[in-house]
Amino acid sequence: MNLKAYAKVNLILRVVGENENHYHLLQMLNAKMTLYDEIIIQNNDVQEDTLRFQGAPLTPEKDNLILRVLAFFKTKYHIQDTFDILVIKQIPIGAGVGGGSADVAAILKYLGDRYQINVKDPILLDELSIYGADIPYALFDGPAIVEGIGEKITPIDFQFDLPFIYIYPNIIASTCEIFQHQEKISFALSHEELIMMAKNGQWQNDLEDATVQVYPQLRTIIEDIRKIADVQMTGSGSSLLVFGKHIDEIAQYLKKQYPEFLIQIVTMIKE
Repeated sequence: MNLKAYAKVNLILRVVGENENHYHLLQMLNAKMTLYDEIIIQNNDVQEDTLRFQGAPLTPEKDNLILRVLAFFKTKYHIQDTFDILVIKQIPIGAGVGGGSADVAAILKYLGDRYQINVKDPILLDELSIYGADIPYALFDGPAIVEGIGEKITPIDFQFDLPFIYIYPNIIASTCEIFQHQEKISFALSHEELIMMAKNGQWQNDLEDATVQVYPQLRTIIEDIRKIADVQMTGSGSSLLVFGKHIDEIAQYLKKQYPEFLIQIVTMIKE
């Protein structure tokens, strides 16, 4: 079976406090874009799950999130089958767009369909958030408001139909380090207010100031792009989203300006 694991974008990311364990509490409006990893999964007869990566310097021994979550899921739902999994990476690593979580979610959705398991069950989402805060939303395809530390998902009726530009500036950002520098706290908004912000194109990312403090080269890139278009960081960096008219021309300019970056025109996917 061939699967697609779509990367996510944070059109809005607001840091609204901390919980009792000192994890930052977030309010986000998330969507998926047409940048994805490909996954090939099939049954095997060796009685052990196997994992391989292609297109990125990852190893199943070190980068074992898929195997760990798969083991948990199979134990929870008494699944005896074993699988060979090949992940063909196209989503950049350390880019803040949830590539690893997307891979996990694509596999769990496949298993959910195969074994008639509701992978959007709130109890399961809460359990999966322990493995990665982006995993719960990754199980949803459409836009959603995501709250808490990522485990509270509310699908919404919102669509941004225009193409936009995704940029990965070859900076592997440390989420842990960025949150250590995060000082800005916003007040929580209602869901209606978040949706209205998105409909009006009022994108926001409270982590941008902390990220450019840790990675000052990213500040220079953002300031340069803002001379010609609207640009916003997504997630905890370092990926950028560029919006504007004449998006093809903007993309051509950026590719000439930054030939070493991954620059791709994308669209938001629908549920």
